[in-house]
Amino acid sequence: LRAAFAAWKRAGIESVVFQISGTDAPRLSPLQREALAGAGLRHTFTRVRTKHWARSLDGLARDGHTGVTFELLWLDALCRQAPEAVVRLLRRARVLTIQPLNLRPKELQGVRVDVLAMDWKAVARRVAHDLATGKLFTPPERVVFEATFAARQDASQLASWF
Repeated sequence: LRAAFAAWKRAGIESVVFQISGTDAPRLSPLQREALAGAGLRHTFTRVRTKHWARSLDGLARDGHTGVTFELLWLDALCRQAPEAVVRLLRRARVLTIQPLNLRPKELQGVRVDVLAMDWKAVARRVAHDLATGKLFTPPERVVFEATFAARQDASQLASWF
């Protein structure tokens, strides 16, 4: 996350919008707070109004100096409810995602997104190992899996139309 926000700052992003669902309280994790401060970025929280999915998304990041990130799984819901508006947002603004995009690859031709990619195979191997060795239920050692930041990735490669 630190690498992502630092790259955004170098690219002229001044503020980050955290797009949250209507039920979640707006709050930053310690990592988000640290990454924002380290990059010198301001932040705000916004909610998409469920009766006006597209209009809410179309109002985000209109200035060219704002990046957008979504809480886990919220982007997936928006892709289902307002796919055209999500594509317009992806074309207009820097968007950071941690998950596949629930859109058709054809809709994402020429679109770039920033990605925090987790090595899910490594996570699965660790869980399987801990299960097999009985370590899953013992007092845990702290295990951290670092996500890798990749800027301006071809969004059609992240498409996973369901």
